[in-house]
Amino acid sequence: KRLIRKYGVESTEFVFGKEYGIDYDEFVNGTYLLVPIEEHGVRHDDRLQTMLQNIEIPKTVLTNNPSEFARKILKSLGVEQFFEHVVGSREMNYKLKTNRDAFLRAVDITRSNPKTTMFIDDIPEFHQPAKELGMTTVLIGSRNRQEKKDYVDYEIERIYELKQILKGE
Repeated sequence: KRLIRKYGVESTEFVFGKEYGIDYDEFVNGTYLLVPIEEHGVRHDDRLQTMLQNIEIPKTVLTNNPSEFARKILKSLGVEQFFEHVVGSREMNYKLKTNRDAFLRAVDITRSNPKTTMFIDDIPEFHQPAKELGMTTVLIGSRNRQEKKDYVDYEIERIYELKQILKGE
């Protein structure tokens, strides 16, 4: 926490690099990219691939993790080709999705309009800054539901239900 305050960031890979002289790429390659994601259930997903293929709007991944790690996951799922941008911690200037600045940076990178953007995530707290910018918000997973928050527009159990929201059902 001291180092995060010292550097004015929220992401550990930046802090370790600055404080201990560890190169960002070296840190990511020696930690995140060594995670055996298949052991955590990340596998090719034909159903997700079909769904994304049929949603003809630009798609971006916004992650608190390094974008390299997100790309590894997308590739394992077989869906990397459906995302125009992957915006990770480095691209967000080491801010997290609880921080409005992370969203502003993502909007800048993707050249998107928050008023026509849908933010989908399974962490309730991440929805508030997105909603403040005018995004439509979708919370995934009943285990993540708390009391109804005014910054969550839709709630779905699984990502596959997104098509229903997009169709207006």
